[in-house]
Amino acid sequence: MTDQYLRDITLNFIIAGKDTSANTLAWFFYMLCKHPLVQEKVVKEVREAVGIKESMSADEFSKLMTEEALDKMQYLHASLTETLRLYPAVPLVKYLTIVSPTNINSQTLSSCSSGKIFDNSFSHKHKLSDSK
Repeated sequence: MTDQYLRDITLNFIIAGKDTSANTLAWFFYMLCKHPLVQEKVVKEVREAVGIKESMSADEFSKLMTEEALDKMQYLHASLTETLRLYPAVPLVKYLTIVSPTNINSQTLSSCSSGKIFDNSFSHKHKLSDSK
């Protein structure tokens, strides 16, 4: 294993982690904007877990953001997990062989054909309601 190979592998992990995290956060904030009640619950939970005062600087907030405070944020964890369920950071690519004529997305695939299906979700997506 050369130094260049090790460097390339390390760089790949760093870039992949950055892109998937940014993608997940973008979907998370989108979902919070679409569901204001969830947003209110997340904000309330973070304020209570950290003990936020009325006016607090980012430095003061970051000092209060401890592992114990994070452990208290179950609703935030559930919201992030649900975002990942609906919009996975790494989509699933399925390979399949069709043994009988099949209709997928208004296209009929003949039997004995094979191909890839790009699936953005690992499970069924449900429309979330804003019920209390």
